[in-house]
Amino acid sequence: MIHLAFHELADTLKDNRYRNYVKENYHFFFQNLPTFHKLFEKRVPGAPGHQFFRMERLDDFGDMASGLFELFDKDHDPEYRQYLEKCMDYIQNDQNRLDCLVLK
Repeated sequence: MIHLAFHELADTLKDNRYRNYVKENYHFFFQNLPTFHKLFEKRVPGAPGHQFFRMERLDDFGDMASGLFELFDKDHDPEYRQYLEKCMDYIQNDQNRLDCLVLK
């Protein structure tokens, strides 16, 4: 959620350093996906990025995706779009849902 908060902070303070931090952070991550994926596959304890690769529940990738949605609004990187579409597909088609008895 820190990336989402930094977008808000950049808008509130009219200081793009916070938005640039987010952009650089995501850029670094996407440029190093192969390395992060190897760490994920080896189940290295404390290795960053497991939320990106493990799409088993919204808690896994929701934080990362929310900040990336904000960044994608201004930076239409095709890799970002591909990942966000994967997130949206999971939410729409695979995420477990509870039956809402209130609305029935």
